[in-house]
Amino acid sequence: MCALAKHDWIKAAVSLMGSPNYTTFLKAQIMDMRHKGLMKDITDEEVHLQLDALRPYDLTLQTDRLNKRPLLFWHAENDPVVPYRHAKTLYDELVATQYKQDPHLIRFITDGQAGHKVSRQAMFETIDWFETHLKSTNV
Repeated sequence: MCALAKHDWIKAAVSLMGSPNYTTFLKAQIMDMRHKGLMKDITDEEVHLQLDALRPYDLTLQTDRLNKRPLLFWHAENDPVVPYRHAKTLYDELVATQYKQDPHLIRFITDGQAGHKVSRQAMFETIDWFETHLKSTNV
């Protein structure tokens, strides 16, 4: 989904347990790895270079790039890898602002038990989303 931040030719998107907030997610991962002693050889400068490389793809830093393109989020509340709140927070913000007049272009599906595994139902929802929204854009 974060490719939407860079590529205008994408007509619709689906996020299956993804984080639209790349920079915050990377910072959290780095803190966790440092706490576990896994990043002893990586300097702060190297971390900042990676953060700079991710910023152009971080949707939370440039939601204006979405241009009301159809978005489907699917995420499990109990995902132990990618925080549910990253996607849900962006969705809530977008529903209240950019997509307020076009709620049919955005949807969030919460799975209560999938962990970090994409369910069969999520795949069916993805297919339906693309069939609906790519047909309407004549792609």
